[in-house]
Amino acid sequence: MATALRQTYASFLRKVTEQVKDGQHLYLEMQDLLIELIGISGYLAFFDRPSQSPRPRIVEATTQYLRVLSKRKTGSDNVPTKTRLHAWGALSSIAQLHFYSTTDLLQDDNPVRHFRFDGVTPDAIAVGFILILRTWVRSQNGEHEVHCEGCERNEMPETSIVVLPVVLMEAALDMMAQISDDDDEVAKAIYSRLLHHQLEPLLQTTSLYTAGDAGALARKLLARVQGMSSEGDPTL
Repeated sequence: MATALRQTYASFLRKVTEQVKDGQHLYLEMQDLLIELIGISGYLAFFDRPSQSPRPRIVEATTQYLRVLSKRKTGSDNVPTKTRLHAWGALSSIAQLHFYSTTDLLQDDNPVRHFRFDGVTPDAIAVGFILILRTWVRSQNGEHEVHCEGCERNEMPETSIVVLPVVLMEAALDMMAQISDDDDEVAKAIYSRLLHHQLEPLLQTTSLYTAGDAGALARKLLARVQGMSSEGDPTL
């Protein structure tokens, strides 16, 4: 049954994503269900016995779902902060799960824990985004530099050859751009921690080595960060 579900799940999730994008399902009573759908998506994307390898179609569909969930809207279509926090946290978990060994995944008796973020700190969210950027930079030019102990705890082995899907990179850049332009107090706190963990120099390198939509997003976010810095933004 799980195999049959995986074969149809990506299409189902894309339909839900389009509905959320159009403003459907965003009323408060649906918040917990939207969050639970993150966990279900993550489980189906990674915990596939016996291979335990990422399922690209579900990973991509889940990433696009998280990207839509993270967008703050206005009025009755506003996405609650709790839901957005789960979307931000889940994206970094998806990146980290690409590095897990088959043994670790097989022995994990509570896979949904990778997609639950009640009580998560702004720093933990920021470090997850920085991990995606740093991993991408290293895959492009081989550079590897850890900013601080907080980053190092979430850093992957230098010998790792895992290359994250570009869709993760695009989603991370898009989410960070949303966070940088958000007046929500939680978003401001996350943005402050992103800057602390050297977001700007990572964006400079990313802009040099990345083409396509991801490169354009990196350059746009870099301009935003530099502009806010020169204007003396109060969140800095």
